[in-house]
Amino acid sequence: MSMGRLIGRDLAQRNWQVWLYSRSAIHYDKGNLHKRRIDVTDARQIESLFAECGDPTLAILSADTGNAFGLLPDIPAADVRSFVATKVLGSILFVQELLRRGACAKVVFLGGRLDQKSKDCMLYGTVNHAIMGLIEETNRHYGSKLQGYYLETPVIWPSRIAHAYVRATGTPVDGQPPSVVWDTLLAIIEGKHMPGFVACTQGRVL
Repeated sequence: MSMGRLIGRDLAQRNWQVWLYSRSAIHYDKGNLHKRRIDVTDARQIESLFAECGDPTLAILSADTGNAFGLLPDIPAADVRSFVATKVLGSILFVQELLRRGACAKVVFLGGRLDQKSKDCMLYGTVNHAIMGLIEETNRHYGSKLQGYYLETPVIWPSRIAHAYVRATGTPVDGQPPSVVWDTLLAIIEGKHMPGFVACTQGRVL
């Protein structure tokens, strides 16, 4: 089960109204769990999602990395464009719509380490820093409405990011089950962490 679906399932079991979205989702409504197919790089689709579900009090952005690994000259331009659009443009448009609606919410982004990367993680590292920059600027300018968090997330196995990393680099990874982030995420929800960077406490982080 993917990170997003696992988190959504657990929150639904805690009586949250949960809306999961992705480009491949199948329309689904059962109890307090809902799924919608949207492209986060399309502002109109994000607007339509909020028009249906209302203003969230918690948003978790956990888009996978796609084909972000490998030496930068070797990554096809289409893969670079898709990755940057989904992770950076999609995140900015999502925050933009929250601000336009005047929503008050915690916004949690799942991402890798923010330290120096190996050459085959250059694109991945660049985008992680872009997301952290968005979080810092959101907290600085709009902290009375939105509280942004960068939740450092360990390698999850199995997952698309781990498989993509192994394919691109030939380096095996020691992955963790998606459940390892739950305690830290719950602490964020309960207000036990200040907005900003939240370090991972378990597993290896790319």
